[in-house]
Amino acid sequence: MSKTIFIGCRLPNGVEIEAVDASGKLKKVTLLGQNSAQARSPIIILSPDDYGLTEVDEAFWAAWKKDFAEFPPLLNGAIFEAKSEKDADAIHDELKDEKTGLEGIPQTDKNIEQA
Repeated sequence: MSKTIFIGCRLPNGVEIEAVDASGKLKKVTLLGQNSAQARSPIIILSPDDYGLTEVDEAFWAAWKKDFAEFPPLLNGAIFEAKSEKDADAIHDELKDEKTGLEGIPQTDKNIEQA
């Protein structure tokens, strides 16, 4: 059995990634995003405390990461790797205050027109 790694994703809807696997076939994996945490919570509003976690084949991840090393969400920590779920929680705790650029605006923002 191949080794796996955990990929955390702080993007609201996650992202589908693809890479050529060891057999030469194109493989796609959907990384779960913040909205995947909604299944665990009665709260509808996404929170910086939410992130998706997907278990991915380590060789696939290495191939994808090599091909997309300059992908902005990878560079800014919106997508990160961890060896275990516990490690993913610790990494997310370190990153959760970092902006991804996809955060919602506060409902008290002066540019929101009240109905």
